[in-house]
Amino acid sequence: MILACMLVHRSSSGNSCVVYYTRWWFLALTGFLLFCCVSRSYAEVSVNLALDDPAYALLDKLVTSNLTFTNALTVKPITRLYAARLIAAAVERRREELEQTQRQEPFLDEVLEYLSSRFKSELQEIGFLHRPRRVQPFVFTPLVDIKLDTVFARNQFVPRDSSRLTANIQGVFGLQEGFAYGDDVTLRARPVSWATLGGHVAAYLEPEVIVRSDALVGDTFDAGLHKGYLKASYANIELAFGRDTLWWGPASQGDLAVSNNAPPFELLKLTTPQPVRLPGPYQDLGEFQIAYFIARLEAQRDFPHALLSGLRLTYQPASLVKFGFSNVFQAFGEGGVRLSALEYARKLFVPTLDTTGRTINGLAAYDVVLSLPFVR
Repeated sequence: MILACMLVHRSSSGNSCVVYYTRWWFLALTGFLLFCCVSRSYAEVSVNLALDDPAYALLDKLVTSNLTFTNALTVKPITRLYAARLIAAAVERRREELEQTQRQEPFLDEVLEYLSSRFKSELQEIGFLHRPRRVQPFVFTPLVDIKLDTVFARNQFVPRDSSRLTANIQGVFGLQEGFAYGDDVTLRARPVSWATLGGHVAAYLEPEVIVRSDALVGDTFDAGLHKGYLKASYANIELAFGRDTLWWGPASQGDLAVSNNAPPFELLKLTTPQPVRLPGPYQDLGEFQIAYFIARLEAQRDFPHALLSGLRLTYQPASLVKFGFSNVFQAFGEGGVRLSALEYARKLFVPTLDTTGRTINGLAAYDVVLSLPFVR
């Protein structure tokens, strides 16, 4: 069982909190984070496990049951290889339980059997349950999956304004990756394909075709790219560019700073796909994970094409507790606040408004996750 505690701090023109810091503190923290980024272990490249994949609910069950790495799902999406390592750790832990206590958990056993079959190729790649597979120089899977959504809803649009004086309406169904269902019938198809090159480069493609009835403009047909990205990975440092969704924090139904309720971002992302430890005698200090992104927002907003930047840091000093910090802020764009390189770097680590009176629209979240090993 996992207990999560989260605190949010919002920076806007009406609510500010100025934090004073020194240049030496900033330089020391930056150097420390760069030192943490490089892991001693080599990490193969892998595409992300999409946030709308039902495997996340099952992986979360393994985490909350203390069968695998505790508090492992606070920076998402995770890679498919990291998901395979979670499954491998859970299988080993479950074997130990059966040998020591003979405790019967039929549901967990079925979950492990399903996930082991679902991620067979990734488990084979890490050499678990199967003979290790050599890394292929080029792998292309033209059709991994087809995601189909068919929804029929009558009169599901309601006025966003309770006075009903405007035509601004919204659907009753909540948004999922920015997608809103139409009135009456909605048909949506998303084929998925991916490729890897040389163990260091991966590509993911998820176009979409939508037939949807709309309360304002009638029936519509749309086709385009829903998600797609190119990523490169080496020494547990991963750089990705394209369209993708993010989820930062321990919540399972929505999060405080970044979640997949919004449409996929057009982003540049730098992450450590797996938690890292400091080398040498400092490895017992715990595990760290870092994620950074910068995304270009749409034109239909107060500051067209503003840049949304975010930083996520996690620290797990012990297996049962994990601390997280997320900072997301908006700047630049047409008419937006301009920042120098040093100002921008500082605001990544300290969620503040500067002292010159210029406002930065931002949101920061702090979370603590505590695992209770005796509760499932």
